Amino acid sequence: MSASEQEFIRRSTRLLTAVHELHKQGYQNLAVYTGMSSSGFNWRLELFDYYDLTASRQSISPSKGTNLYETAQHSAGENGNQYFGWEDSATASARELAEQIKQRFPRLIHQCKAVNFEYAGWLTYILGEAENGALPVMYSDYYSVGEGNIASTQVKELIAPPHCEVESVNGRQFIYVSPPNLKNHDDWHKAYIPIVNSFRQTGIAKFPLYSKYTANVCEMGAYWEGAIYYIQHILGFTKIDAFLLAAEGYEKDSEHWSTFFLVWDNDNQFAYLKAFLITKMLKQIDKYPKKSAEREKWVAWLDDFKRENAENNKGKPVFYNPYFGGTNPLHLGGVFNGSGRDQDNLLNSY
Repeated sequence: MSASEQEFIRRSTRLLTAVHELHKQGYQNLAVYTGMSSSGFNWRLELFDYYDLTASRQSISPSKGTNLYETAQHSAGENGNQYFGWEDSATASARELAEQIKQRFPRLIHQCKAVNFEYAGWLTYILGEAENGALPVMYSDYYSVGEGNIASTQVKELIAPPHCEVESVNGRQFIYVSPPNLKNHDDWHKAYIPIVNSFRQTGIAKFPLYSKYTANVCEMGAYWEGAIYYIQHILGFTKIDAFLLAAEGYEKDSEHWSTFFLVWDNDNQFAYLKAFLITKMLKQIDKYPKKSAEREKWVAWLDDFKRENAENNKGKPVFYNPYFGGTNPLHLGGVFNGSGRDQDNLLNSY
């Protein structure tokens, strides 16, 4: 390897190491998108939010229309040590460069605050390969690789990074993302309002995953408050019985309904919300007067649900949910109080 090639590898690896430093600081959703210029001479790197890079069987690519932060593009050409075009970065160490990235791409870095062990582990592997001269190449006019791999600047294939796969249901493209990592001082009662509203604002929607076994009551509470918000504000229901009946016979080609179940029933968790709503409804006889046959139907469903779940919820649930809440049950507001389009009436004081 010539001296110029060694310098090219060294300064490019320094940039990857700076990203690794930011991963160590907790910004593990900071992802790299790398490739070769059309001339085949210059290695390029862009920084993205992990969830804004999606994968198919053949390629990795940025999601169009989701980049709401600063553009972070680097080319390892003639001035390749002036990272992102910054003249004062030429002599920066990897740690100093990491601080420059934090200061100069604040919205991107804020977006990437997350725990993502899988991706951070992949970057560690890539660093080892880069130090031996094999920089990752995810796009190029000159390379073709096997499924599950990416090319490199050497004649070898590298393991492709973990990334989200785009799915589609009823015309809605989406990926699953980690739920917000909420703390006790966060307003978790309304945390999902912007998340739900964002479903229609991007080409590829980001659906929060169900954190089944989390011990974080704020995170789980926010998740189920989001369901109530969606039911009232998007589906437009103000009464429990009307929602439950509609949910039993919803139109399978409805984008709104399919979105609801993709988010709040991807692991059969909707049953916990349903049990909670039925219990609320049965207790409010004045608000929900029921004929005996209809009431018996809901009582029978609830009895079956409790019997099926009794073994796993002996007063000490392994995770928080609307029905089995332990000593600190989740609060779900007024449960459809007010107009379905009246956001202020959604979540009451407790």
